[in-house]
Amino acid sequence: MLLKTYCVRSKQKILAKMLLITKITSILILTSCLQANAKLKRQTPLTPIEIHGRVVNQEGNPLQGATVLISGTKNGTTTNIEGGFVLTVPGPNTKLEISNVGFQSKTVIVGKQKDITITLEKGTKGLDEVLVVGYGTQSKRNVTSSVSTVTSKDIANYPVQQIGQALGGKISGVQIIQNSGSPGSSLRFRIRGNGSVNNSDPLYVVDGNLGANPDDLDPNNIESIQILKSASASAIYGAQGANGVVLITTKKGVSGVPVLQ
Repeated sequence: MLLKTYCVRSKQKILAKMLLITKITSILILTSCLQANAKLKRQTPLTPIEIHGRVVNQEGNPLQGATVLISGTKNGTTTNIEGGFVLTVPGPNTKLEISNVGFQSKTVIVGKQKDITITLEKGTKGLDEVLVVGYGTQSKRNVTSSVSTVTSKDIANYPVQQIGQALGGKISGVQIIQNSGSPGSSLRFRIRGNGSVNNSDPLYVVDGNLGANPDDLDPNNIESIQILKSASASAIYGAQGANGVVLITTKKGVSGVPVLQ
């Protein structure tokens, strides 16, 4: 009787162990199948989407020549005269980077959109923050010693006949030299000393016109004078600006009530 009871119990233990092993094996097989299925989904290529878009400014006007790139790649396109573009992207999670000169860059996610309108905001910078030098911009604190400005208010306080007479002693690194003592004789500008053996005269630019003669200008008609003294500040003018550049802006008419001076 005892032997029979022992055998029954042994069989039950063996069956219980076999059942547990079967359950564990089933769980392992199911886990492996789920992992394989997830890996297969990740490896399955996404269906490309063709995006039709339009890039506009804040007023709703189209922006021609804006760059539209797929984020993280060099694949992209540019907008046409109507601000439109067509681009094929890998999938709905694709990010587009849109940029245009004079506007802030923007990043958008494609999502389920197939027709998309992107608005760019103007990216103007304050004149107190940057100065335009050569073909780029620099922080004002980096070029303060290279650019000097004199306004019409500074000139108006001196009864002079020539521009140079009003600038004498006002700008560091700039010398005003009189050729002779005869009345009306022209003045010479020397920016940071003599720059060459033959001719050390700076380049004069009056309202964007290169090579103008400052002696022909009435000091009362001048709005401001900027003197570019360093190579980086005058780089846009090339070899002509090797001895410095004198930028002269004349007064212009403004809207409002007429004023007689």
